[in-house]
Amino acid sequence: MSIWPELKLDPFRRVSGHLVFFHGTGQTAKRYTFYNAALVYYDCRLEARGQHKQAALITTLHFSAATVEVQGQRVAAYSVIPWRTDPATSFRALTKPPDPLPWAGLGVVVRESLLKAEQLAGGLVKKVITPTGELGTELLGVSAEAVARAASLTAGILLTPANDVDAPGYAPEKDFNKNHPIPLPDRDQLRLSELELEHERRSLTPDEEAEMIALLAKVKGIHVQKFSDLVAKVPFGFPNSEEFVQAGEDLKAALKESSLAYKSIGVRGSSVTGLSSKGGSFRTKAQNGLNPSDVDVFIELSDDIDLTDSKSIPGFIHPDKIAKRYPALKQWSKKWTQKLGREISPGVFKPRTFTDKDVIFFK
Repeated sequence: MSIWPELKLDPFRRVSGHLVFFHGTGQTAKRYTFYNAALVYYDCRLEARGQHKQAALITTLHFSAATVEVQGQRVAAYSVIPWRTDPATSFRALTKPPDPLPWAGLGVVVRESLLKAEQLAGGLVKKVITPTGELGTELLGVSAEAVARAASLTAGILLTPANDVDAPGYAPEKDFNKNHPIPLPDRDQLRLSELELEHERRSLTPDEEAEMIALLAKVKGIHVQKFSDLVAKVPFGFPNSEEFVQAGEDLKAALKESSLAYKSIGVRGSSVTGLSSKGGSFRTKAQNGLNPSDVDVFIELSDDIDLTDSKSIPGFIHPDKIAKRYPALKQWSKKWTQKLGREISPGVFKPRTFTDKDVIFFK
């Protein structure tokens, strides 16, 4: 199967394959193998006056490969395994492309390429009369060696699909693919999932809200008149969604005043799960000599800061350190502790260290 339909359905797909260079006579000159390459750049443009004064559609693709191999010499750019490991293990984790099969059309392409090169060379030759009176030929400013190189290079570069279903020997795979077609994804369901995820992280625009309402009815059969009819998630410890939203807006203002760049902010822990770390359920008020359960707010940074993190929770910076360094966040905590009647404080996570799943984001 060609990689292009797969890239169309999944542009984040990583592919492996071969780039093979041939001599003008058809023998392999060099093989370049790439592993787990991601498409990182795509450009398509129309040149009104391309080669030979004809319009040309030029497509440029850039792939970033985890590892490349040229004539048996392997060079690893990066590992697809997220933790440190040895080169052999990293290579075993890569997707190995099958060897390219013989292609019956190669000879035809080589012959056509050589013919075009010969025609090019023919345009550079003129008939002349030599000093001895004999009829001869003269190349117009180009050596015969250059023409030979042109003929070879014209036939030289061919990208051979490693698993082309039309190649000889691929009939069983072709039959299998025909009888087991890849189902196309439901675009409405994918778009709804995307909007729901964005809704968890930020406020949707009016157009996005209208689109989400329509997709909820079409995909899930959920019918609402306006976006506010959707039940909003409110953590334990907040009296209503309005107070929760306001706390988030105040926190954003405090972060801006503190010049802290963040990826996401929200609430985690018992105010989300309803289970207290000290046993029992979330305490909405003081019980059995215990204060009301506190609210744990998280700030996931996008840029690192020079404060040491916790030894027990990698990447986590205790709220006391944050309050001491950033007065605006300390003031935010004091204000909302008084309003809610329970302690609420922001803990900070350094970039790429926050892994909690039970969270409710401030939007």
